[in-house]
Amino acid sequence: MHKYLLLMLVAFWCLSERTFADEQNVDPVQVSPGSYKVLLENDFVRMLEITAKPGERDEMHSHPESAWYAVTSSKIRLHNTDGSSKDIDVQAGMANFQDAVHMHSMENIGDTDVKIIMVELKDITPPVLEASGPDPLVVSSDVYKLLSENDMVRILELTTKPGQKDNMHGHPANVFYVLSGKSGRLYDEQGVVKELSLTAGTASYQNATKSHQFENSGDTEIKVIMFELKSK
Repeated sequence: MHKYLLLMLVAFWCLSERTFADEQNVDPVQVSPGSYKVLLENDFVRMLEITAKPGERDEMHSHPESAWYAVTSSKIRLHNTDGSSKDIDVQAGMANFQDAVHMHSMENIGDTDVKIIMVELKDITPPVLEASGPDPLVVSSDVYKLLSENDMVRILELTTKPGQKDNMHGHPANVFYVLSGKSGRLYDEQGVVKELSLTAGTASYQNATKSHQFENSGDTEIKVIMFELKSK
């Protein structure tokens, strides 16, 4: 009888632990699909587009370790499960990394739309991270701007005018989002050319690249936000 009760208690404890864990990890895409859109997902990352009109508030949710970039300026309020809240003025162009965030809800308390690009990091690290080529920040500082960096990710802003080229460089595994643009060309070390479509809203993942050069082949400015991944 005692053995049976012990087994029942163990089963109840395991179920309680699982339920608690589930309550602490709620996918925003599932509970607020109108505010969270998956732009891309693979074994390593998930890129989300987060939007909210003035007055809108999403459902309670959580995030794993993530990096983000603010496309628009806005004012948001973060609500915690204990009833407390925090107001944040978000400026367009802000970028940062955040540790895993427990249950919370976001409300747009300003008069402008919220638009944020978030890259959630998964537990699996890409097999090859090292770039084969010079650092673009060093060889093309007129094109690449460092927005934020820590031991998990480096966030870069790439800006080129029509006809502009950067210098030969490489990237580690990364994911990028196009803010504006039309088309571009990639030149490898042998001079082989690859044509690219880079229209606003394009999102893509790429493994570590060999040395290459990029040219803006369109007639509009190209602006790209790149999240370079590091070992976890």
